[in-house]
Amino acid sequence: MASNDKWRVGEFGSRPVRVANCSGYHGDPAIEMYKQATLGDVDFITGDYLAEVNMANNAEAYAKGQHPGYEATALKGLELSIDAIADKRIKVAINGGALNPEGLAVKVAALVAEKGYNLKVAYVSGDNVLPKLGKHMPQNRESALAHLDSLNDHVTLTPETYIFAKGGDEPREIVSANAYLGAHAIYEAFQQGADIIICGRASDASPVIACAWYWWSWSNTSYDELAGALVAGHLIECSAYVTGGNFAGFDAFDLENFVDPSFPITEIAQDGSCVITKHEGTGGMVTVDTCKSQLVYELQGDVYINSDVKAYLDNIEMDQVGQDRVRVHGVRGAPPPDTTKLALFYKGGYEMQALFNATGHNFEQKFALLEKQVRFHLGEEKLSHLDFLEFQRIGVPAVNPANQNSGTVYLRIFAQSTKVEALQAIMMAIGSISLKHYSGFHSSLDFRSAMPRPYLAYYPALWQQAKLEEKFHFVDGTSTTKSFKTTPPPRFEIMEERASYDTKLPTALGGGAIEVRLGSVALGRSGDKGANLNFGLFVDTQAKWDWLRSYMSRTKVQELLGEDWRPEFSIERVEFPKIFAVHFVVYGILGRGACDHCRKGKVRCDGIRPVCGRCQGCGNNCHYADVDKPDPRQRRSKVSSQNSTDDSIEAESFEAADASSSLLSDSAVVQTVTHPQLHLDAHNEFHSFTESSPCHTLTATDTSPRDTIVGSNGDMRYFGPPSGISLVSTTTPRKSGQHTPESWSKWTHPSVEPLFTKRVMEPLPSWTEAFSLVSEFFAHEHQVFPCFNAPAFMCLLGQQYSGACTESPAWWVSLNSVLAIAQRRRAEAAQSAEAEDLAWAYASNALAGTWDVLMRSTQLSSVQALLAIAWFFIGTPNPQPSFMLVGCAVRLAHSIGIHVESQAPSVSPAEANMRKKVFWIAICLDRELCLRTGRPPCHDLNAAYIVPPMGTLDETEIIKTVEGLELNLFKGQIQLAVIQSAIYQDLHSGKAPPTCIADSVADLLQKLENWRIEFAPTLTHDSAGRCEHHGLMRLYFSYYNAVIVVSRAHSLTYWVSPNHPAASALPSKMRDSIENCLNASRCIIELSKLIPVTRKSFHWDIISIPMSAVVILCIMAIRNPMNEFATNDMRSVGDVMHIFKTLDEAYGSTYLTQVQKVCQELYRKAHYAVQSSNAQSVGSINVETPALQDNQKESHQTHHTDNMFEFNLDAFEQSMPYPLPMVWDLDTSLWTSII
Repeated sequence: MASNDKWRVGEFGSRPVRVANCSGYHGDPAIEMYKQATLGDVDFITGDYLAEVNMANNAEAYAKGQHPGYEATALKGLELSIDAIADKRIKVAINGGALNPEGLAVKVAALVAEKGYNLKVAYVSGDNVLPKLGKHMPQNRESALAHLDSLNDHVTLTPETYIFAKGGDEPREIVSANAYLGAHAIYEAFQQGADIIICGRASDASPVIACAWYWWSWSNTSYDELAGALVAGHLIECSAYVTGGNFAGFDAFDLENFVDPSFPITEIAQDGSCVITKHEGTGGMVTVDTCKSQLVYELQGDVYINSDVKAYLDNIEMDQVGQDRVRVHGVRGAPPPDTTKLALFYKGGYEMQALFNATGHNFEQKFALLEKQVRFHLGEEKLSHLDFLEFQRIGVPAVNPANQNSGTVYLRIFAQSTKVEALQAIMMAIGSISLKHYSGFHSSLDFRSAMPRPYLAYYPALWQQAKLEEKFHFVDGTSTTKSFKTTPPPRFEIMEERASYDTKLPTALGGGAIEVRLGSVALGRSGDKGANLNFGLFVDTQAKWDWLRSYMSRTKVQELLGEDWRPEFSIERVEFPKIFAVHFVVYGILGRGACDHCRKGKVRCDGIRPVCGRCQGCGNNCHYADVDKPDPRQRRSKVSSQNSTDDSIEAESFEAADASSSLLSDSAVVQTVTHPQLHLDAHNEFHSFTESSPCHTLTATDTSPRDTIVGSNGDMRYFGPPSGISLVSTTTPRKSGQHTPESWSKWTHPSVEPLFTKRVMEPLPSWTEAFSLVSEFFAHEHQVFPCFNAPAFMCLLGQQYSGACTESPAWWVSLNSVLAIAQRRRAEAAQSAEAEDLAWAYASNALAGTWDVLMRSTQLSSVQALLAIAWFFIGTPNPQPSFMLVGCAVRLAHSIGIHVESQAPSVSPAEANMRKKVFWIAICLDRELCLRTGRPPCHDLNAAYIVPPMGTLDETEIIKTVEGLELNLFKGQIQLAVIQSAIYQDLHSGKAPPTCIADSVADLLQKLENWRIEFAPTLTHDSAGRCEHHGLMRLYFSYYNAVIVVSRAHSLTYWVSPNHPAASALPSKMRDSIENCLNASRCIIELSKLIPVTRKSFHWDIISIPMSAVVILCIMAIRNPMNEFATNDMRSVGDVMHIFKTLDEAYGSTYLTQVQKVCQELYRKAHYAVQSSNAQSVGSINVETPALQDNQKESHQTHHTDNMFEFNLDAFEQSMPYPLPMVWDLDTSLWTSII
């Protein structure tokens, strides 16, 4: 890009400047920046990525080094667009820097340097004022910063606004405090030659103001022009909101117009007027109505305030000047106020919510009964610890419903407290109600949102502009190089009283009247700012305007609000007569003013004076204190924080597992119950599994040939038909959770007891951190490894941190395994060795509890625990523990009898389903390891078999492919495991047929092909497709490995014989098998290259499979170096060898060190053979040795013509947890003949 004095020569400052918007919030697709840069001509691209919520939500994670601080979509957009930006000389100003504008700027500067472009990158700082505020909110109201609405005469504030200052609580920790910056710094950075400017919390329109200001070289007192640019920025900053998104009048047009509205462009003239438009030929539309809709969105009256200027909108005009072109003018400007908005977030405590349904009539009485029951079981003491408790009725059932859905409404219980246990008591109260509930009671059993989770409270404040330390800085690819202070606004102006009025000359509305929807006459849009609602209405003709301005008075709005209106509210009304629009702000309606009794009981008050409806119905003495109106922004703006400072759990002794450990699996299976009676059954199962019942004695009256006997602590023992104990069973069918008084597994010798002391290698993380990690586990790993029931796991997690935790060793192992897996994923994303060490510390906690699980804990949760820690070790440089742990899990599954269909009539469908699921997870892992290692499976499916739970797999296990196809990963794993069992049995076990192997191979390949069609339709025999969900990619590797194992069994002679025949001399079916091996190997290598090298755990998981592919392709290259694919094969093998080398160097002294030496030598010989063959074909030989490890290079260069390769196969085998499939079929003499 040329320097600024040569930028846009002949155009700069001589025509309207074209400014495009590429983002309205952090979730807008990054590709929109590329579209704005390439679909037409623009001078600037701006983007608004921020809301208070996403900045605060990321603040704690950023402070701990677990988040980059900037918005990822901003960086991605620049990566996609940088070539077009440089080529078309487009300048950029975005606020995607968020909490870390410098970090994003350095990233962008490095990208620019890598591309070799002459672009200057800058960033703006000064919005973060947290260091000036201290760590905590003040503990008295007088010390608090002035509230944003404190200067508005229409608004008064309640003590609830200052909940952080109530007595008796610990100080509330501040999480983030960011002031809204204006356009000055961006403008001055452009003046200093910046091409790309990264901002933090710049106000939404500031980048657009700066672009026009720089283009037209306005002075900082050109208030009319700056105000016009402010309105232009407001109109385009919400991306598609001005081109058809969120447009109330959409139904008057063809819906195709709104399928994919494009993002807007503004053309700003020298006088500050603008034209709103979009790129020609793109979706959506720009009309006067779409522009009016965006104008009235989130206004606060007829004065729009920015840190640089005030814009008066009372005379604003809009004209349609062409297709998708609207001119906006008539805006006046004035100096800004001396304050700016400050978004301040602090830790508010914890919150929960739960939804319950009612079907049929009298739903209000049903919900009133549930509320009374919950309050009764909570009691006054627990209620006193709740900051907020609300029972919200949602919806009204149809009078004569056509189906159950239209006759169903919801009750939302929402609560907040600084104490986790106070919120947990609510769901305990629901449990205590049990079958005493109202008729037609039902709900989803997914209670994840009912688990207490932290939230952040919002306090919008005022901050003096004079206190801002605003700067802009230039950066290179590594750090800041030069910094400049920003010039503040030259003058400020005190804010005058806000206007509010009814129309001055109303039109008489006499005569006949008809009743119509307001939306049939007018269009509108609403928004919210804290506790206040704003909305604008507009029409398109003078006659309609005369009616609208006369009809829609403040009194009429109050009337239309109906029961939602409260006397404490106030309404602000202004008009924009030249665009036929009226605008309202209703202060306080998003909060509630309550009487003393309702406030004390923390219930919603209807606000009726002098006696509210609730007090009238209960006979209470109703009294309203003279308090200010509530501002519930601290309730309305809540997000989950990532960390807290909860004390870690100290080491304690393990005791026998209690019944609550079954919550990991049996008692709370996620399901959506549509019929009330079905819910009653599930509800009964829930409680029967968590409460102890009278025990039963053992007798010999049951004729069942096998049974599972349950001990006093929930531990189980299965005895099959050969066992004499199988003749003894319970006299009465066992209920879930009913036990014999004896324990089957508690006894140990005193010398062994110290092993069972819970050893805490790493303290558990804080509650918020643990909640975040566990949530990430279920979000990313559950589809691949659905071993736990998410709501039940979350329930136990809450108990763990509330002091009511189970002492089950299985729970301890499961929890730490889940933490380790999730933490490892974080570490790989951040490429942090410290974070990876923390993952291993949690894994150490889990390993410390495995002795107790193996020796004294025989429950379904024990099997889950062993599988979870095995799942962690599968993705490590030492997978050996996973083999042992999976084997132990299978044996433990045998011990408790989940490998057979339960014959106990009391076993619920939910319990039976989870037993099947856990068993088949063990089988899937066992079969995968069996085929990779060539070792026998731990369970013979022909000896004892439980039907896979195919018909009961839930939606949480479904993923979508790149092409939108929905797949159930667990179902795919099960079906592939069955095929893998057949492969081992038919080809490698003692039962394998001695003859007709070709028929077995053909049958197995057909089964694999059928599996591919159902679960991997994008895969072909010679193409590995695209990068998909990591669980699906794992299945792809397993599928191709199975193809190799089957095909190699048929063509083994070719691969291992020293005197192999030429391929052309082999039977056609054997040649097909050889080709299958080669094609599958190529696809495996192609897949390997799709996996980022940072996903080390994934590479360690599947590494034996690309090893096999490398060996096959190298042997083929040595035997037939002139085949047409040999050169490309060696290039691909080299890529995979680089992955091997990277992993080996990252850890060192793993089995991969030895494997790499073997594969590297084989690769070198194959590479040599192929290059020699190619050179001979052109009459000369000039062979290059492929890149090797540094410590091997000298040796290989010296001896690359040797005919012998010394290799100790026995020593090599001892270092290998996995056998290398092709290497293991070769003896030492054959290595000599090949290499």
